[in-house]
Amino acid sequence: MHAAFWGLGWGEILLLTLLVLLLFGASRLPALARGVRKAAEELRGNAPDAGDEPQDKTYKT
Repeated sequence: MHAAFWGLGWGEILLLTLLVLLLFGASRLPALARGVRKAAEELRGNAPDAGDEPQDKTYKT
């Protein structure tokens, strides 16, 4: 069974995880993850919902 995550196999994912651990260190990873989560929440919060009406009301019939 071969799992794919963005086209990467388990070996590549493990290698990337170890590389991130070496670059940032285990003590900085929680802060890094919190920053990524906060940025993702802000992006989702600012994105318009699919059901929202367009903001531009210049076209009237």
